[in-house]
Amino acid sequence: MRWVVTTAGAVISGGLLGIFFAKLPPQVPLWYSRPWGEEQLASPVFLWLVPTIILVLGGVSEAVRRKLADKVLGTLLVGAVAGAQIILAVGLVRIITLVV
Repeated sequence: MRWVVTTAGAVISGGLLGIFFAKLPPQVPLWYSRPWGEEQLASPVFLWLVPTIILVLGGVSEAVRRKLADKVLGTLLVGAVAGAQIILAVGLVRIITLVV
């Protein structure tokens, strides 16, 4: 059950990128923490960071959860990481729907 969010997020993100990558413009909005304008734009290749981060977060959280002796803390960690993965996947979907 712990890998469901990781797998779904990576597959959905990677699948959408695979389908729409050719239709993406030369620059897409990705860095929303930067000032408005051209500084927020990045090459579409950088969108592949999102599925990669989703997979890395899933692997790291599983490794840390196994090391933890406290079950409650492990459950909180898994929940927090699952939330972050969902936010990343939804953000990527919104970026793709914005520019395509």
